[in-house]
Amino acid sequence: MNLGQQECLRQTDQDGEIDFQKGFEIMAQHSSPNVHTIEIIPPWFTVAFCRENYFRVSEAAESTSLICCSNCTERKENWLCLSCYKPFCSRYKNGHSGSHFSETNHAIHVSTLDLSIWDHDQNVYLDVFNIRELHPAFKILHEAKFNIVAALPDDSTDQSGSVLELEFVVDEDLDVKKPPPPTPTPEP
Repeated sequence: MNLGQQECLRQTDQDGEIDFQKGFEIMAQHSSPNVHTIEIIPPWFTVAFCRENYFRVSEAAESTSLICCSNCTERKENWLCLSCYKPFCSRYKNGHSGSHFSETNHAIHVSTLDLSIWDHDQNVYLDVFNIRELHPAFKILHEAKFNIVAALPDDSTDQSGSVLELEFVVDEDLDVKKPPPPTPTPEP
């Protein structure tokens, strides 16, 4: 069981159903043994192609999916395979993304709704910021969908393979209340 699944279990009610009123957190994995299944981006897979065929960007900067599952007519919740670059509907529709993985072993798919990335073999979401192999396709899809270049770590820096850690600095002029330090426990 991965961390994301453990977190969901902590947020369940007495019947084992997730209590969406409480909320839950998805813990994306920082690596995957399946990145080797990601194929080099085909020449036709460009921002212009994705914008024209996958997303309709309105003047309100909202994106509507035009993509249709390769196996059915589903348009609302599709995932793009990063091995063959074909779209398939989610498990919540007709399940063709999962079927495609079962038939081809193409494990890694990206959602056309929110650009989250799923590894079918590991049954986990993947962290696009820390897995460089995901960057090329993600950048194209992000720009096509949101009309802005994705802000990802520079591929030419930090070749150590370590997990990206972000540091935030808060302006001192802001009235930000810090939690009090923990009270030391007296020794018996």
